[in-house]
Amino acid sequence: MSQALRQSLFSPQSVAIVGQSDDVNKTAGRPLKYLRQAGYAGRIYPINPRRKDVLGERAYPSLAALPEVPEHAYVVAPTEPAIEAVAECGRLGVKVATVLADGFAEAGPKGKAREARLKDICAASHLRIVGPSSLGIVDLRSKAMLTANAAFDEADLPVGRIFAASHSGSMIGALLSRGKARGIGFAGLVSVGNEVDLSLGEICEATLDDPGIDGYMLFLETLRHADALRGFAQRAAAANKPVIAY
Repeated sequence: MSQALRQSLFSPQSVAIVGQSDDVNKTAGRPLKYLRQAGYAGRIYPINPRRKDVLGERAYPSLAALPEVPEHAYVVAPTEPAIEAVAECGRLGVKVATVLADGFAEAGPKGKAREARLKDICAASHLRIVGPSSLGIVDLRSKAMLTANAAFDEADLPVGRIFAASHSGSMIGALLSRGKARGIGFAGLVSVGNEVDLSLGEICEATLDDPGIDGYMLFLETLRHADALRGFAQRAAAANKPVIAY
């Protein structure tokens, strides 16, 4: 189960970018550029219902219009369209959806109601959600650059053996750039956001049997799922993989 989840998260064979913009200067315009720039070898499906092409590539009007069900969908659309896209992911059988949009628990009662809708989608399907408020997931080995963080706009990012997980989306970019300046590379990085479904601990645990990861760096703003974090830390200790948490 962990191996299957790890593949869908970090080395999917196909990805959809829901809400991909034609403007690389916009946050929603970055993911397609980053994937191509890094040399990701999987199949990429940009979704934009208002355009026939984005950044010179064919755009599709919806997930349902794709020639296959993507393994991982990075949803960079605004809040309400993002919820609709996640619902479509659940109906179609997408394995993982990473959600960039904010406006959820931090936005009061309306935001909490939106989070409840996401949880209902997970409960009614096999979909797993990263986020919302996630600046994405990156595996520097598979070149799966599913992020909108501007720090990843480089073609020669160093690959290492550390996995970084953070509640803060900006922090994964800060770790990457400061690590590069010091000759330190990463195997992968994830911004977990609000953890409406997949928690930081669960995501990290899915990587524990990855022979390319020697240790973990965590940036924690809260403890939403303490049991999962504790379970991961105990298993990491048993595997002799150190965990540094701030």
